Amino acid sequence: GRSNQHGRGQTIFSVTKIFEKGEQPKTDKQEIWAWYCYDWANSPFAGVVMALLMPLLLTDLAEEYGCSETKYGCDLQAQDLENGNVIQVSVGGWELKATSYSAAMIGLASLIQAVMYLFVGPLADYGKWRTSLFRVTSISTGFAVCCYIFFGDKSLWQFVGWWTIIATVLLGLSIIFYN
Repeated sequence: GRSNQHGRGQTIFSVTKIFEKGEQPKTDKQEIWAWYCYDWANSPFAGVVMALLMPLLLTDLAEEYGCSETKYGCDLQAQDLENGNVIQVSVGGWELKATSYSAAMIGLASLIQAVMYLFVGPLADYGKWRTSLFRVTSISTGFAVCCYIFFGDKSLWQFVGWWTIIATVLLGLSIIFYN
C-alpha cells in the first residue's frame, strides 16, 4: 500500500478508501444525542458566559482591586476620588486601565489558542485520541467554569484573569476536537 515515514499518508489513504467504498461506520442514536447535547450546552456557554459574564467579572474585580489601593476610593466611572485619574492595575509589568484588563486577558487567551491550534489541530484531524481529548477538554472546561463560584474576592483579580485564560483555551480546544 501507500505509506510514508510518518504514517500520515497511510492515514489519509485509509480514510479516503473508507469513504470511496462507503465503509464508514454508521453513527448510532446515542452518539448523535451526545453531539446534540454538547452543541446545546456549548453555544450559550461561549456566547453568554465567555463573551458577556467573564469580561464583566474581570473588569469588576480589577476595578474593585484598583479602587481599594487608592486613598479615598473611586467614583462610578472607576476614577480616583483624590485626583480624578482613571484607575490602573499592574499586570506583569504593564500598566492597564482596570476597564481594559478583561480585554487584555481574553486577547492573551486568543494568542495562546492560536498557537495551541497549530499543534492540536492535526490530533483532531488524524489522531486516534480525538474522542478522549474532546472529553478531557470539555470536562476540564466545565470544571474551570464551576470554580468561578469561588472567585468573587477582589484580591483574586489576577488569578481570575489567568484562570479565564485557561478556561478560554480549554473551551477552544474542546471545539477543535468537537468539529
